[in-house]
Amino acid sequence: MCAPFIGCGGVNERGGIPSAVITTRLLITSSPGGAEIWIDGNNTKLLAFPSGSQPTEVLNLSASPTGTIHLVTLKRDGYYDWNTVVMLFPESTVFIDAQLVSRNVVQDMGTLRITSEPSGAQIFIDGHELNETTPVELTDITPTKHVVRLVLAGVGEVIDSVEVKPNAIAEFHAIFDDPDKGSISGTVYNTYGDTLVDAEVELVSNGATIMTTRTTLFGSFEFRNVTPGVYTLKARANASGIDLEGQRRNIVVISGRRTFNADITVVQSTATGTVVGRVTDRNGRPVEGAYVSTLVGLLASTSTTTDAVGEYRLENVLAGSPIIEVIEIKRDTD
Repeated sequence: MCAPFIGCGGVNERGGIPSAVITTRLLITSSPGGAEIWIDGNNTKLLAFPSGSQPTEVLNLSASPTGTIHLVTLKRDGYYDWNTVVMLFPESTVFIDAQLVSRNVVQDMGTLRITSEPSGAQIFIDGHELNETTPVELTDITPTKHVVRLVLAGVGEVIDSVEVKPNAIAEFHAIFDDPDKGSISGTVYNTYGDTLVDAEVELVSNGATIMTTRTTLFGSFEFRNVTPGVYTLKARANASGIDLEGQRRNIVVISGRRTFNADITVVQSTATGTVVGRVTDRNGRPVEGAYVSTLVGLLASTSTTTDAVGEYRLENVLAGSPIIEVIEIKRDTD
């Protein structure tokens, strides 16, 4: 059964290789290892490798240019269920490291206080609808990570995760923006997967900077009240005197929703260049709409799609990067 707030996207059941799936990477580890991986309420039959090791990769998850939302749950006997939410794009890489809490070690529950501006939002916890609206204080909540979704009729929705601690009150506060606008959030990483504090992030449209912000203590950023459209994110940082930069293209904003997991990987600015090329099929015919990307470690450095004549241009490519991945989109023949 699909999780109520996710819908029936989930694992793609079509034959062949789904066009929007191949370039999406969901990588998962857990502590302890061996946790069952559930996506949108469905058991994938995969187990998460231990934290610090090569992650388990979940394949065949649906993704779309506007972002497809998935509820991810990690389950292991003797531990509380751990939940988070991800938004997947065709070229995105999302890494999850779940820190599970033992039922034997931690037995005290916590409290979750949920508020919103304006109030009266419908509440979902870990995909399950509650018979409550904001504001509310929920007691006897398991001390683990949970996903909260708030829906305000005629305005929009807010989805995020919250960590509940034993014998403590966790706060979840949502501000609903202009229903005709959207928002973007993400995290800035270096090539080792470390988050970067105080990195400058620009929101760019048609070459013009629309907004700027800086990353928080956790490397995260957010742009709110953004006019629907397609944007580029550019990030700059300085680490130990070394200038780093990166960008993320084709970020789609739609009204009434937050586009999240719009993460950016920054690399040394003097060690990057531009790569151009052409993708053809086995008969030498150009392939339009193929995804082309290069990876730095586990994280996407830059990506694009081929044009009508199969050509592509990748900017901000780190010198010495591994192979550029080129995936041809499968076409239906019936």
